[in-house]
Amino acid sequence: MIYIHGSAYPAIHPTTGTVEEYWGDSDYEYDTILSAEAVHKLAFILNVPHQEEAVLSALVGRFNTNSCYSEFQTFLDDNEIVYSGSSWA
Repeated sequence: MIYIHGSAYPAIHPTTGTVEEYWGDSDYEYDTILSAEAVHKLAFILNVPHQEEAVLSALVGRFNTNSCYSEFQTFLDDNEIVYSGSSWA
C-alpha cells in the first residue's frame, strides 16, 4: 500500500494485478507512508502535476520491478524525502 494524505492505494504488480495474484498469498505486503509535503516534493522531482493520481502514475511507470519497493525507498532516500514504511509476510 502507498498512503497519501490518509488515503490508501493498493500495491498492484504491473503485469499480474494484485499482490495475491503475484505471490500466491495476500499476506505478503509492503507499505510506504508519505506526507503531503513529500508528495509535493515527489511531484516536483518527477515533473508531474501536484495531484495524487499524477504522482502515483509516475511512480508506477518508474518503479515496476520485483525490487521496486527497495528501489523506491532508495529513490526517496536519495532525494531526501521523508517516509515511513514496513513489510510483512
